[in-house]
Amino acid sequence: MEEIRRRLEGIESGVRIKFNMECNPLRRSNGKEDETSREGGGELTIYDLLFADDSVFFNLEDMGKSMRGATIVNKVMEAFGQKVSFAKTKVLIVESKRKKNEDIVVIEEERGDFLMDGNSIEIVEDFKYLGTEAETDGNLKKELKKRVGCMHGNFKKFEEVTFQNKYLRMKKKLEMFVCAVVPAGLYNCSCWNLNSKQLRKMNSTARGLLTRVFRFHWRNRVSYDYMIKLARSIGSPMIPMHLMIQRQRLKLFGHMLRMPDDRDIKKLLFGEIEGTRFRGRPNVQWIDNIVEDMKTFNISERPKEDWPRIKELALDRKKWLSFMEEEGMEKAVEQWMEKNRRRRKNRMIREDKTPVECGIIGGIEEFKRSQVWRSPLEEVPYTTEPNLVKKVGKIVAKEMFVDYSDIQRGEEVKLDPYKKWIVPVVKIWIHELRNEKEESLIWWKKRDYIDRRKEERRKLIEKWMPGSNEWNENDGRNEGFEIRDIRGYRKRGNRREYLVEYEPRVLEADIEFPEELPAVNGRPWDLVDWVTTTELGRRIGKDIVLRKRMEWYRLMNEIKKRVVGAQGVVVGEDVGGILEG
Repeated sequence: MEEIRRRLEGIESGVRIKFNMECNPLRRSNGKEDETSREGGGELTIYDLLFADDSVFFNLEDMGKSMRGATIVNKVMEAFGQKVSFAKTKVLIVESKRKKNEDIVVIEEERGDFLMDGNSIEIVEDFKYLGTEAETDGNLKKELKKRVGCMHGNFKKFEEVTFQNKYLRMKKKLEMFVCAVVPAGLYNCSCWNLNSKQLRKMNSTARGLLTRVFRFHWRNRVSYDYMIKLARSIGSPMIPMHLMIQRQRLKLFGHMLRMPDDRDIKKLLFGEIEGTRFRGRPNVQWIDNIVEDMKTFNISERPKEDWPRIKELALDRKKWLSFMEEEGMEKAVEQWMEKNRRRRKNRMIREDKTPVECGIIGGIEEFKRSQVWRSPLEEVPYTTEPNLVKKVGKIVAKEMFVDYSDIQRGEEVKLDPYKKWIVPVVKIWIHELRNEKEESLIWWKKRDYIDRRKEERRKLIEKWMPGSNEWNENDGRNEGFEIRDIRGYRKRGNRREYLVEYEPRVLEADIEFPEELPAVNGRPWDLVDWVTTTELGRRIGKDIVLRKRMEWYRLMNEIKKRVVGAQGVVVGEDVGGILEG
């Protein structure tokens, strides 16, 4: 690559950047000698980006210079025995729709083909690099569309098994949602420059999926902040999508500031590309998003004017992360919820409606399926309607719920003689579901108790297992051992000794839950315990010792015959050690 860069420098290719480590990177340079100026620091030329066998080469404005640079890359690769894949190589022209001067407008048809050593390279409108879609106008519309699709794909993959599983607690469903669905929409989000509309799109996607997790209906019009509040009341610390994106960007920004000054990425942060801007308002840049993110997480109300303090905070990693974790994040979430509450209140005032707060329904932690019915039928669980449909049909059930909702709101409902059974039937279903709820609560409390016992059992096993095959004379003086096998025999003068293998120690099963917490075998004993014939007879019985001894003699005689026949070596009886098998 050094040879390629040397040759590209010869044709003045690449993107030149002026940087100054003493400037304020949160402000754009205005061409004057002040804190925003990038003059006097240094210059950097970006020729390429490398990742494994993928390479990206840059050039400004001149198509002919870009083709000469591509030819140089191909020739150097051939000199080193490598080959460029012309079919996989693409050209992406990044340009703004606005033009500085009508005289230099480049018409698409006048560009012609992009050639590399006589081979035509395709010019594309977007290109995927390292999993991210890069577009010709620098926008992220296709990348966001792809991320949204990945979130829906991951949700669909686990929907039947997890999110629609009525036997799984809601807290576990939400934890699975955070682990499997949310990361699919946040890949590489620390590098995104998004506007408020695109951030709302990510929130809207998460809201739609959470609606299916909670089994809300679209008619309920449940807001995203209400679902976040509901998830937090259940015990799942869920964070809005836009705050997670902003947090990742601030983490990357702080990481870049703590890098050494010789790193190219830090030079890019404190630098700007040479040239003049277009007339009008500049496009939103990544650093502009960082300024807004600092306001969101209460780092500074005026980040551009407060740069020295921000730089000092970012250099201390713990202080910097404290604004985005725990208390800092909780404060940002609460401010976001309060902003939404004020917005809804003002909207209701404009529509001449009386603002009414709708808090979280009590008892959500205890409800069997962890569902909330956010409507006039709050006390009626969501399963009531399907049950009524099975009994009386869809049309009649719908009429019953409409009448019942009117009664709950205090409105008069005219009941003819054929509809007087509506309210009693609904009350019967509510009563039956309450019984089902109580049974479910008992079952879940038992499961929680078993889970705690399992955790205690696991810690006990971890503590007991390392010493399960170690002998302690004081603690195990009266302990009985069961001999599994006799693995060796030797003679020491007039004494005959046997190498015994003990059965592993056993940690007995839990008395209360023997099936869930069964007995556990310890580690196998090391084969180092030689005992005499008398001691072995006392332990397992003289008849068993005699039988084992006869088996040993037969085995030794068989070994003698085989060894003498094969090598002429005689094996004596005084053989110590272990015979396997």
